[in-house]
Amino acid sequence: MEPLDRVPLPIELTQEQIGAIAYIVNSPAWIDVFRPLLVGMLRGFYNELADPSRERKDAKPDDYLRGGIALCRASSLSLSR
Repeated sequence: MEPLDRVPLPIELTQEQIGAIAYIVNSPAWIDVFRPLLVGMLRGFYNELADPSRERKDAKPDDYLRGGIALCRASSLSLSR
Protein backbone atom coordinates (compact mmCIF):
# COMPACT_ATOMS: atom_id res chain seq x y z
CA MET A 1 0.00 0.00 0.00
CA GLU A 2 1.32 3.42 -0.92
CA PRO A 3 1.98 5.80 2.00
CA LEU A 4 -1.00 8.10 2.54
CA ASP A 5 1.09 11.23 2.10
CA ARG A 6 1.80 10.15 -1.51
CA VAL A 7 -1.83 9.43 -2.45
CA PRO A 8 -3.57 12.30 -4.26
CA LEU A 9 -6.50 13.43 -2.12
CA PRO A 10 -9.30 15.91 -2.91
CA ILE A 11 -8.55 17.76 0.37
CA GLU A 12 -5.44 18.84 2.22
CA LEU A 13 -4.67 16.82 5.36
CA THR A 14 -2.36 17.83 8.16
CA GLN A 15 0.25 15.40 9.45
CA GLU A 16 -1.91 15.00 12.56
CA GLN A 17 -4.91 14.00 10.44
CA ILE A 18 -2.79 11.57 8.41
CA GLY A 19 -1.55 10.08 11.68
CA ALA A 20 -5.13 9.68 12.91
CA ILE A 21 -6.08 7.83 9.72
CA ALA A 22 -3.01 5.59 10.02
CA TYR A 23 -3.95 4.84 13.64
CA ILE A 24 -7.46 3.79 12.63
CA VAL A 25 -6.32 1.65 9.69
CA ASN A 26 -3.72 -0.13 11.82
CA SER A 27 -6.01 -0.66 14.82
CA PRO A 28 -7.39 -4.08 15.78
CA ALA A 29 -10.92 -2.73 15.29
CA TRP A 30 -10.15 -2.12 11.61
CA ILE A 31 -8.02 -5.18 10.95
CA ASP A 32 -10.07 -7.73 12.92
CA VAL A 33 -13.64 -6.40 12.63
CA PHE A 34 -14.42 -3.64 10.16
CA ARG A 35 -12.21 -4.74 7.23
CA PRO A 36 -13.58 -8.33 7.24
CA LEU A 37 -17.09 -6.89 7.40
CA LEU A 38 -16.44 -4.73 4.32
CA VAL A 39 -14.87 -7.67 2.48
CA GLY A 40 -17.92 -9.81 3.23
CA MET A 41 -20.30 -7.08 2.13
CA LEU A 42 -18.29 -6.56 -1.06
CA ARG A 43 -18.42 -10.28 -1.89
CA GLY A 44 -22.15 -10.31 -1.21
CA PHE A 45 -22.77 -7.34 -3.51
CA TYR A 46 -20.72 -8.98 -6.30
CA ASN A 47 -22.55 -12.31 -5.84
CA GLU A 48 -25.93 -10.61 -5.99
CA LEU A 49 -24.92 -8.60 -9.04
CA ALA A 50 -24.07 -11.86 -10.82
CA ASP A 51 -27.72 -12.97 -10.47
CA PRO A 52 -29.50 -11.68 -13.60
CA SER A 53 -33.01 -12.68 -12.46
CA ARG A 54 -35.86 -10.19 -12.64
CA GLU A 55 -36.74 -10.94 -9.00
CA ARG A 56 -33.28 -9.88 -7.82
CA LYS A 57 -33.31 -6.78 -10.00
CA ASP A 58 -36.71 -5.78 -8.64
CA ALA A 59 -35.52 -6.28 -5.05
CA LYS A 60 -32.03 -4.79 -5.48
CA PRO A 61 -31.39 -2.90 -8.74
CA ASP A 62 -27.94 -3.09 -10.35
CA ASP A 63 -27.26 0.56 -9.50
CA TYR A 64 -27.93 -0.14 -5.80
CA LEU A 65 -25.46 -3.04 -5.81
CA ARG A 66 -22.86 -1.08 -7.77
CA GLY A 67 -23.24 1.78 -5.28
CA GLY A 68 -22.63 -0.68 -2.43
CA ILE A 69 -19.53 -1.98 -4.21
CA ALA A 70 -18.21 1.55 -4.71
CA LEU A 71 -18.86 2.42 -1.06
CA CYS A 72 -17.10 -0.71 0.23
CA ARG A 73 -14.12 -0.15 -2.04
CA ALA A 74 -13.86 3.53 -1.13
CA SER A 75 -14.24 2.81 2.58
CA SER A 76 -11.59 0.14 2.60
CA LEU A 77 -8.52 2.18 1.54
CA SER A 78 -6.99 -1.22 0.71
CA LEU A 79 -8.90 -4.48 0.98
CA SER A 80 -5.74 -6.40 0.11
CA ARG A 81 -4.03 -5.30 3.31
